[in-house]
Amino acid sequence: MSTPEPHRFWQDGPLAIHGGCEAEVLTLAPVDLQALPDPRRSIRDALQHAEDYPPIHQAIVPGDRIAVVVDPNLPSLFDCVAGVLDAIASDANGEIEVVLGEDASEATLQRLTEVVGNQAKVHRHDPDDQATLGYLAASEAADPIYLNRMILEADFVIPLAIARPDGALDPRCEAGGVFPQFADRRSQQRVRDAQFFGRPSEAAPNTARKQADEAAWLLGIQMVVEVLPTVDARAAEIVAGTPGGVRRKLTSSIESSWQRSAPNPPSLVIACIDGDDQQQNWNNVARALHVARGLVEVGGAIAICCDLTDTPGPALRRLASDASYEDLQKATRKDLTREGMIANVLLRAREESRIVVASGLPREPLEEMGLGAIETREQLQNLVDKYSHTVVVRAAQFCVATVGEADET
Repeated sequence: MSTPEPHRFWQDGPLAIHGGCEAEVLTLAPVDLQALPDPRRSIRDALQHAEDYPPIHQAIVPGDRIAVVVDPNLPSLFDCVAGVLDAIASDANGEIEVVLGEDASEATLQRLTEVVGNQAKVHRHDPDDQATLGYLAASEAADPIYLNRMILEADFVIPLAIARPDGALDPRCEAGGVFPQFADRRSQQRVRDAQFFGRPSEAAPNTARKQADEAAWLLGIQMVVEVLPTVDARAAEIVAGTPGGVRRKLTSSIESSWQRSAPNPPSLVIACIDGDDQQQNWNNVARALHVARGLVEVGGAIAICCDLTDTPGPALRRLASDASYEDLQKATRKDLTREGMIANVLLRAREESRIVVASGLPREPLEEMGLGAIETREQLQNLVDKYSHTVVVRAAQFCVATVGEADET
């Protein structure tokens, strides 16, 4: 597979941001992650040498219906799915369904369909389509859990998830990303409420991670595959096995690569969304904002550097309203859509900091939402010149960043 195209701020070479005479610029990015030369082969090998789990060909019974459940932002997505199909094709005589998360772009859906050919059928999850959902069980809190029907009816489920650090916007859990990403809309909202509005204590009964782990246990997830990303959203390491085995194998790599820190709160954070066109979406904008909020000083500024072209939907356009912060927060909380969660993250960040966006979007919709717009590298450098301390976070959609001892980058 070809190397993913960089977004336009990268097209003329690395983003060269420098400070003025008295300004300081610190870049947070892993320095030792190299892309795998052949991710397709690597994932085949991972499935044959899984952590605490037998080789994949011993786990599949001929005739099994198999669901390959995929985060559409997965590094080296097409190679990874093709490698999974290589590993199971000779052992699986039943149907193989590849299920992508709802934020898969049309281009990603079409290209993956071409890549898999007649080996499998490719679908995009729709949490609002009741016909494609099935009842799993009631949660400990007596809430009904509905999941994508193809996952429920499969004899064997292979989740492909991004290896994310603890503290990211998406909780790392035993489900391998299956829940809540492939659940019904109301289940997704319950997880979102626990994440944003629940108690901070890990002992709270309805935390996002606990709900996800409970769903994984109810579904009977036996094996997951996690992919550690590089800065440019390619696969650096691929591990398959039991959820516990994968966590044990990858935790050190995740922490050393994607848990970053700055010595002091910066006055400006530039959060970059690196990778191909699939990475340039509003979900990753929310992830990048989540990272930047954890770094920037009170009253500081956040610049999201991406190549986003998706027009804001109704939930995001609601932020153009003159309503109070409290009323907007209530409205975004009631919004069941994924964009409602994104709007909530953006609303909170906008209340705390100045937000500007460098993207492929026109200036007008951004300014209507209370955001600034940057259209050139020169404008971005001019912004840096106005602040005394800037931190640039590369591939912010994959990391967690905090204020503490500085990283060596």
